[in-house]
Amino acid sequence: MYSFEEDRILRWLRSENVNEVLLQVPDGIKPYIGGLVNFLVENDISVFVSGSHTWGGCDIAFNEAISIGIRHIVHIGHHGPVRVANFRGIKVLFIPGYYEIDTEKVSVLLIDFLRGKYNSIGLFTTIQHYRDFKKIVNELEKQKIRVYTGKSPDPFLPRGVIIGCDPRASDYLEKDVDVIVVIAGGIFHALSIGLWRSEKKVFSLDPYILKIKDVTPNIRKILSLRLHNIINAIDKEKFIIVISTKPGQFFFSQAKKIEKMLKKHGKKVLKIITEEVRRETFINMRVNDYGYINSACPRLSIDDPEIFPGPVVNIGEVKYILGIAKIEEYSLRDCLILNI
Repeated sequence: MYSFEEDRILRWLRSENVNEVLLQVPDGIKPYIGGLVNFLVENDISVFVSGSHTWGGCDIAFNEAISIGIRHIVHIGHHGPVRVANFRGIKVLFIPGYYEIDTEKVSVLLIDFLRGKYNSIGLFTTIQHYRDFKKIVNELEKQKIRVYTGKSPDPFLPRGVIIGCDPRASDYLEKDVDVIVVIAGGIFHALSIGLWRSEKKVFSLDPYILKIKDVTPNIRKILSLRLHNIINAIDKEKFIIVISTKPGQFFFSQAKKIEKMLKKHGKKVLKIITEEVRRETFINMRVNDYGYINSACPRLSIDDPEIFPGPVVNIGEVKYILGIAKIEEYSLRDCLILNI
């Protein structure tokens, strides 16, 4: 089902002259790693599996590795690193976990969808399907469909690949297009581009169930939710700045800037630092009548706002609650921007 590139992992460990490793795997892929674990054990590798969640290449299990004296992590299912500069003496091998999809069926579905409605397409995918991406592009081009894509400024993201917090590849399309399609399971990644390029029609093509979905209604709901949170936060006098210690979500310098801005505007500030952002953290502290500034993963506020017991804004939205920018000027891009 998934390609874990067992031989590549073993060669890497052999080249590093080590016989132990920490495997870090997203929850959805954990059930399928039994064969990989057995393969490594049979080759005299001592394997530890991280039981924690991992949400992306921003979320690397350095603390777990350090606690057991391991200096090599194989991180499966994401590209990376994402905004991680300090590896704390640990080496990380990123294995995409390619998933083999039926490229013929995906191509036929996409061609039928485009025919007669759209002459050009901006096409993107996730790292799991990158291996099949060029095959699909070739099939579309055989049908005289103009296909364009782009590359994120992130040096580790291949051309045509996006992640939930980085849709910037869609800014680098070679030409303007009629529609944008994201090949990925569910709508999570399509929403990323939909928020970033809200002036475009964006669709998700789910290669697992062979369905295409317009994410425009979801984008409208998110816009309404973001404005609702911003407006409700404007009148708050007390704010909690949420700081995550996850390596690629540790925006501490931004949090300190936000604290200064809030205090300058007469607001009271409580800073909470945690690894995993959970609703229980705030409930247990009994913090009432607070607004929340999320300096961790921006998608928490977008996809899981119920985590926060009060109105929550992301880093790029702070300017609206402080009156630095007018709410009428709000852009959905601001909910993904990671600096002020």
